[in-house]
Amino acid sequence: MADNDTFPLSAELEFADGVSKKTLIRSEIDSLLDRPVLVGRSGEFDGIHFTSSSGGSMAVRTCREYRAALTAGLYPLTNFDIKMAAYFSSLNAVLAAVARSKLPLVSYVSSPYCGVADLELLPTTLLPVIGPREDYPQECFRAASLADLVARNQLRIVNVSSRRLQFEWQHGGSCLS
Repeated sequence: MADNDTFPLSAELEFADGVSKKTLIRSEIDSLLDRPVLVGRSGEFDGIHFTSSSGGSMAVRTCREYRAALTAGLYPLTNFDIKMAAYFSSLNAVLAAVARSKLPLVSYVSSPYCGVADLELLPTTLLPVIGPREDYPQECFRAASLADLVARNQLRIVNVSSRRLQFEWQHGGSCLS
């Protein structure tokens, strides 16, 4: 695992000081923890207030401060602060996940733009089953993918897009989004 591992993101991370990241480099994560979190669309924000049952409080503007507040047992008290804490929670989760993640040595996905419409990548275990599995035709479950079932006319695609797949088969249907 190298410090210069680069991780592409599906959504851009934006900070209140104008910095935005479409890719994260592991070695940058520590410095990103100290950047002010963009809450809403306004860079004008004095932070959210965390408090404790003993009366202590802390203003939180960065992920590092957010982590420190949680570690100290502090929590957002007002409805506004609870809602705004979601921005911190989401950004902190992405930074923590990238810090712990490992890039694969080999990729088995030939195209980085795969979705639910790529039937050859979807296993037959996605078929909806209500009741005992033995009551269903077992040849459907032995197929390698949903694409195989479409080729055999055992599965019908009702609606498909890059992020949605709706299909029917003789025992039901399903919608994946």
